[in-house]
Amino acid sequence: MATVSERQSIGDVLVEQGMITPLELDEALQRQRLTGDFLGRVLVTLEFCEEQDVLEALGVQQGMERVDLLRMKIKEEVLKRVPADVAKFYNIIPIRESENGGLVVALADPLNLSLVDDLEQILGCKIEGAVSNVHDVNVSIKSNYSYEADSLSETLDDLVAKVGDKEMTLEELGQQSVIGDVDNLVELSQEPEVIKIVNLVMLEAVQKKASDIHLEVFEDEFRIRLRLDGILHEIVAPPKSLAVALVARIKVIANMDIGERRLPQDARVELKIGDADIDIRVATLPTLYGECCVMRILDRTAVQIDLTKLGFSEDCRKKLDDIIHKPNGVLLVTGPTGSGKTTSLYACLRELNKITEKIITTEDPVELQIENLVQCQVREDVGLTFAACLRSILRQDPDIVMIGEIRDLETAQIAIEASLTGHLVLSTIHTNSAPETITRLLDMDVEPFLITASLEGVLAQRLLRKVCRDCAQPYRPDVDEMDLLGVPPQWRADPNFQLVRSKGCPACDYIGYRGRTGIYEILDVDETVREMILARAMSYEIRKYARKEQGMLTMREEALIKAGQHITTAAEVLDHTEYFDDGI
Repeated sequence: MATVSERQSIGDVLVEQGMITPLELDEALQRQRLTGDFLGRVLVTLEFCEEQDVLEALGVQQGMERVDLLRMKIKEEVLKRVPADVAKFYNIIPIRESENGGLVVALADPLNLSLVDDLEQILGCKIEGAVSNVHDVNVSIKSNYSYEADSLSETLDDLVAKVGDKEMTLEELGQQSVIGDVDNLVELSQEPEVIKIVNLVMLEAVQKKASDIHLEVFEDEFRIRLRLDGILHEIVAPPKSLAVALVARIKVIANMDIGERRLPQDARVELKIGDADIDIRVATLPTLYGECCVMRILDRTAVQIDLTKLGFSEDCRKKLDDIIHKPNGVLLVTGPTGSGKTTSLYACLRELNKITEKIITTEDPVELQIENLVQCQVREDVGLTFAACLRSILRQDPDIVMIGEIRDLETAQIAIEASLTGHLVLSTIHTNSAPETITRLLDMDVEPFLITASLEGVLAQRLLRKVCRDCAQPYRPDVDEMDLLGVPPQWRADPNFQLVRSKGCPACDYIGYRGRTGIYEILDVDETVREMILARAMSYEIRKYARKEQGMLTMREEALIKAGQHITTAAEVLDHTEYFDDGI
C-alpha cells in the first residue's frame, strides 16, 4: 500500500483507511474545538474508532506503510535476521529486507521511537517501520518462529568474548575508567549484547510471571534470580565483570542517574514487553562489592483484583462483604510484605467502585491504576507523608478512603478520625495474625476507646503456592505429620483422607508448584471484642473468643482445608502458618 503524505491530517488518514466516516470526522472536529483535546483522543472518546486505529493512522501519517501480516509470507532468511527473543520482547516481526541492507519491521506500536533505536543497536542495521497491530504481530510471531529463541547462556558467551574472562572483574581488566566515566558507562550500556541480556531476563520474568528480578553482586560472583510464587530461583550466573554493564543498562531504561553509584536510587518505569503492559519499580543499592538492583514487576494485564478469584472461603467472603459495605469504620488488612494485602484492598475497592461513591487512595507507591479512583502518590522526600496526604484527602469530601499503610500513631489517629466523621477507611498494617493487630494498635499508643469506636474488622492473610496439577502425587500422611499439621480427628478417621506432594514436571519447570492462592482469617469486631479491647485483653484471649463464638478459622485451619482439597501441600501449610491449640 502506498504511503500517505506526512502533511495529511490524522482525521483524513482515518477516513481514507475506512475507520471513520466524513460525518464522524466533522463531529469530532467540532468537539475538538470546544475541548482543545487531541483529535485522536476525541475520536476514541466518542467511540468512533479504537485506540489501535488511531495508532495505526499516526504511523501511516508519518510515512509508514500499513501491512496485513496475516496474508503475508515472510522469507526464512529475513526471519533469521531477528532472533525470536527479540521479536517477542519488542512485539515486532521483520517482513522484508530494505534496499540499503536494513530491515522493514512490522510494529504494533508505531510511535515507540526508542524501540527502533534499540533494534538498530541490537541488529546492527537500519530499521524502517511498518504499521500493524498487536493481535496480528502476535499471531505472526507464533506462526513464523518455530525454532528456539537464543538462550541467556549463549548471549552471555557472546558478551564475555568482548568484555573479558569470566573470572575477572572490570577492575582487574584495567577498566576502572569505564566505572568512573559516565560516557563510558552509557556506551557500555548500549552494547547490543548487554541490551539483549537485559531484555532476555525481563522477557523470561514476564513469561514465568515472576514478581521480582534480583541482580546481586558478591565477592566472587554475580547472579540473577527471579522470585516465582514467593520463592527465589537462580536463572543465570553471569561473570562478575558484567555487573556494571547490566546495572547501567537497567538505569538507562529507568531514567536513573547512571553515574551515581554511591547512593541508593529508586525509579518507576512503564514498559510494553511483548503484548503485556508492565510497571517496573527499580531500586539500586550500593554494597560492599558493587551495586545490587531489584526490579519489582507488576503485569497490569495479569493482576487479579476480583474478590471471587483470590481464594476466599464462602464464610470469610460473607464476613468481608458485611464489613466493607458499612457506611463508616475501619477495615485493616494485615500480613507480612508480599502477602497480597494491596491486592485484597484493590479488590475491595473494585467491589465498592460505583458512580455514587467518591474513593480516594494514598499509596506508596501507586501499584495499580484503577479507573474512577482518585489515587495519590506519597512522596516523603518533599514532606508528602501518609498523614499529610490524608489530611488533604479529607478536605476533598470522599466517601471511602484507602491508606496504603498505617506506619505510625499520627496516621492511625487521622484514619480513626476519618472513620468517626462518616468515612469508610481501608488500610494495611504489619502483624502476624488478626487478633495481634489489636495489640499492635495499642502498642502504637492508640487509645482503646478510639479503636472500639472505629475498628470494624481485621483481615489477616498469607499466600500459599498451589501444587502443579500435572505432577501432584496423592499420599496418606502418617500420624506424626498429622500431629504436626493439627489434622482434626474426623479427618483422621476418614480412610480416604489424603494430601498431595509436589514432584516437578516440564509444565511447572520442575518446581512442583504453579501460581498462588490466599488463606485468610477475619476478625469481626463485635461488642464482646470491643469490651476485651477496653480491658486490654491479650491477643490469644481475643483469638480464643473469635474461634469459639464467631466461628473464625485461623490461617492454619484455612490452609489445612486447602491442603485437604489438594490445592496446596503440607509443606506449604507448615512453612507459612502457625498452629494454635486454644483447647477448642
